[in-house]
Parts: sequence; C-alpha cells; structure tokens
Amino acid sequence: MVQKYYLTYAHYSCYNYYEHMLSYSQKKIEEGEPMIAISARGKSPEDQVNQRLGRCEYFVFYDPRTGEFSGLENPFRLESSGAGINTAQFLAEKNVGTILTGNVGPKALQVLQTAGIKVYTSSTGRVRDALQAYQQGQLSPASTPTVPGSHGKRPGRQRGV
Repeated sequence: MVQKYYLTYAHYSCYNYYEHMLSYSQKKIEEGEPMIAISARGKSPEDQVNQRLGRCEYFVFYDPRTGEFSGLENPFRLESSGAGINTAQFLAEKNVGTILTGNVGPKALQVLQTAGIKVYTSSTGRVRDALQAYQQGQLSPASTPTVPGSHGKRPGRQRGV
C-alpha cells in the first residue's frame, strides 16, 4: 500500500502528490540518464554556486550524455512563500536526477527525495568546480535538511512584519 502525503504550504496545495512523484520518478528512469542541476548566481559553468536552493538566481544544468551545460533562471526565486517546494517540483519536471547546492530546507528536501532526486551539499566556488567535486565523490549527500524551514525568506516578507 502506498502511503499518501498531502502537502499544503501557503498558496501551494498538492493532491496525491506522492503518487504523482513516484510515477514521475519511474518515467525518469525509463527516459535514461537524468540531468545534474547546480544552484548558481549566473547561467554559466564559470559562475559561482549559490548557497540557496529555492531562491537561487539560476540553475546550470549539466547533461552527462552530451557533456553540455545550459543555464535557466529560477522562476520561483521571488515567490513570497513556497519557493523551495516550487523549485523542487520545477527541477523534478526538468528530468534532474542530482542537485548540487549549498543548503536545502526540510520541505524542499522532502519533495526532492520523494521524486528520487539526489541532493549534495557543501558546494562552493564555481559551478564547474562543484560538478568536478561531485564527479570525484567529494561532496556530501544530504539526508537531512541543512537549514530550518523558511531559511531563505526575503527581508520584510516574514509574517507580522
């Protein structure tokens, strides 16, 4: 029996999200080797790794099949709430199998783990260097959140302010 999880967070609500992500994970396995995403300050492999996942400016994607890089703006970085969860779902839909970042919160990590996406933390320096450290087995996998929930809130957006 598959246990159901219902995630509700601010304006974000998912019905049967767990089953959806399980079927999505199976689809990714069937499609072949997934992409590696690195949270970044720019679109290039020469840009710096961003320590935030949900509110990073860009993601640099690395395709292990072709060895090519591509950059894409994070569409959820300016959300008033739910940036980590929405970003995690966005990455799952982009056929990402591994994420390299500095920190990950509890809700984003739960979504990523449910989707079968591996998260590695302590990435610093350039995107290219973080990828090389990952490929050489030098990064630590995240099995627990590295920051408390709502860590990356923008100033002035906290409740009661």
